[in-house]
Amino acid sequence: MMFLCGDDANAKGVVMKLGQDVGFEMIDAGELAIARLLEPVAMLWIHLAFRRGLGRDFAFKLLRR
Repeated sequence: MMFLCGDDANAKGVVMKLGQDVGFEMIDAGELAIARLLEPVAMLWIHLAFRRGLGRDFAFKLLRR
């Protein structure tokens, strides 16, 4: 799963396709201003990977009902 933020719909379409082509489930999180909300998620991943010993072979998943 990979979140995507941006203000340019055409550019987002290109990036969405690129992400899907390499195997990610792409999630459009909204406009570029929302990207600041993704930074803490990345910081948590880094903390778990390197400080808590999980290593780099894990990811977060968005689950839907």
